[in-house]
Amino acid sequence: HPVINDEDSVVDDSPTIMEAVDIYLRLKSAKQTPTFIRAAKRNGKYVAEALGNRSITSYSSSDAAAFRDYLFDKGLALGSVKRIFGSVRSIINLVMLEHGIEGTNGFAKTYMPERDDSQDRQPIPQDKLVQLQQACMREDDKMRWLLALISDTGMRLAEAAGLHIRRPASR
Repeated sequence: HPVINDEDSVVDDSPTIMEAVDIYLRLKSAKQTPTFIRAAKRNGKYVAEALGNRSITSYSSSDAAAFRDYLFDKGLALGSVKRIFGSVRSIINLVMLEHGIEGTNGFAKTYMPERDDSQDRQPIPQDKLVQLQQACMREDDKMRWLLALISDTGMRLAEAAGLHIRRPASR
């Protein structure tokens, strides 16, 4: 059997990272939030910016390590970098599975150094919450109702904004 010495004769027709993001979202986005979709696109774009929009099988573990360092150099915390890597891994894994692509995901086992760079979010002081709620009562419009609702319940903004206003039925 012949030995191939010319690397150009080996064709890698696997999707690029940005094509992989499109495939991933086509398969997964029906039940996903706009935030999920935005994050997948952003994370694919990060890979393309740092390493080039190459075929997904061309990324090596050393490329993934360079990508990790790129994210840290952008000022991202360890938790954010891990979240981005989880997304990129999922995108590549699903597309490789769907397309029957054999091989290893270069992002699969990237070492993440222990860093103490997370920031604890502090709650809004109670006196500031009271001031905010009083200002909301003075204005009395939908935006202020939303602020008052999340300040009283601890709901996330997206949760509260998705609620429908029901007026009591008149008797």
